[in-house]
Parts: sequence; structure tokens; C-alpha cells
Amino acid sequence: MGLKRIRKPSDDALTRVRWDQLESILAVYYKNQGYQVEHVGTGGASGQRYDGGIDLKLRKGDEYVVVQVKHWNTRQVPHNEVHQLLGVMTTQQATRAILLTSGEFTHAAKLAANKAGQIELVDGRALRDMVGPLVDIEKTEVAPAKLSFVSGFRMPKKKEDVPLGIRLLLVAISFLVMLWVIRTAIGNFNNEMHKFSQQSVARAEAAAHKAQAAQAARPSVVHVQASKPVQPLPSVQAEVSQPKYETWGAPSQPRVEEVSAVGPKETAAERKAREAYLRAIPEV
Repeated sequence: MGLKRIRKPSDDALTRVRWDQLESILAVYYKNQGYQVEHVGTGGASGQRYDGGIDLKLRKGDEYVVVQVKHWNTRQVPHNEVHQLLGVMTTQQATRAILLTSGEFTHAAKLAANKAGQIELVDGRALRDMVGPLVDIEKTEVAPAKLSFVSGFRMPKKKEDVPLGIRLLLVAISFLVMLWVIRTAIGNFNNEMHKFSQQSVARAEAAAHKAQAAQAARPSVVHVQASKPVQPLPSVQAEVSQPKYETWGAPSQPRVEEVSAVGPKETAAERKAREAYLRAIPEV
């Protein structure tokens, strides 16, 4: 089963503090409360990889308190953490235990702590009331001095103002770098365009040479001119010179004579009748 999300998320200085910084801040807080603080967690000066369920050990007189810190900003701390801290407290023979979180506890965790009676739960709201002045460095000048008591804790330094001359120099260097990048990009583009144009011209020339070679390989048409005029055959020439058709022109001599030369001799009456018939026919 997954962990429950917190009901009221926060976004403040405590939320942005790292978990190891939060342990150191709490060490400073309890030191200011009169406890002898031993930072045994992974964020302490010892550099241990495992804390054994304890981040801080607090001692004051006969009182021995074990502290576990949960820097959970999005999830609620379940009851399992309460039971584990109760076992650690028993093993350490501590008088009581404190479980802190920057977020919230589940209802079951609160019930388990109330039943045990020796575990104190500190949620995000109470934690901010405790260490608020120590976390908000910009609003107080006391916090850096207090935090200096904790070995191994280093507060982040404020960003110092950069002199105007250095800023102008950085701007000028950035501008020159940008110009160099642009010039390099333009040069590469021009080289690519020149290479592309050369390839295009080479392809065009190759195509032209190929076309000329194909045209030269075609067979040429040979024109043969006869040395002498071709004479038609005698039979064809005779047929051309003597057409087999007759014209419709007016005959120079009566056609009757041609017919009469072949057929029987006509009488005078028949000839007159034929001539009269021929005269009656209109000329074409």
C-alpha cells in the first residue's frame, strides 16, 4: 500500500532545505535548549552511511532522548515509523523519543504514539515554529552564529555581486562566441551549396555527353541518286502513248464512215436520216 499524500503541501524555506541541513538545524535548536547533542545521523560529521533509526542523541542530566527526522514534504509519515522508533528507544534504553517531520503524520501514527506514551510527534507546523528563525537566514542575523556551533554544517553562501567590468567582459565573450558559431554555420551552408551546384553541373554535362553519344550511334540515311534516267518498258510506253479512252470532241469526219467501213453499206436515205440525227444532237 502506498504512502498517503499530505493534505496541505508547503512551499517555504524549510521545504527547500536539504535533509542533512535540517538535521543540523535541529541539532542547533536542541543545543540551544540545553541538551548535549550528538549528531549520529548520515548527515552528521561522522559521515555514517546508516543511522540505525537515530539522527540525534540528546542528553540533559538523567534524560536521554533519541530523535528521528523525516524530511517528507509530500507524503505522510505512517504508523510503521512510530513502531520502529519505539523499538530503537527500547534498545537504546532511552527515556523517551521524538519523531519529527516537515510534513504530516497519518491518523494511525498519531494513535500509535498516544498509545506508547513515550514518543513525541512533531509535524511540519510545529517544526516551523521551532526552527523557523534558524531556517530563514535572510530575516535574522542570529541563525548563522547559532549554526556555527554544529560541526560539519555549512550554510550556503550568498551570491556575491559580480563587478560591472567582469559582467561586461562575459557579455562580450558570449557575443563573440555567438558570432563565431553563426559564421561557422553560414560557412558550412555555403560549402554545401557550392558542392551541390558542382554536382548538378556534373550531372548535366554527363547527360549531354550521353545524348550526343546516342545520337552519333544512330544509322544515317543514305540517299541514292540514279546515274541514268529510268526508261519505262516498251509495252508501258505504248499504253501511255495510245490511251484506250475516247474524247468527246467534235469529229473531224463523220463517224459513219468508220462504221460503214466495217459494216454493210448504208443507203442514201439512211445516211440522210443519220446525218439529220447527228445534227440534232447538241455539241458538248
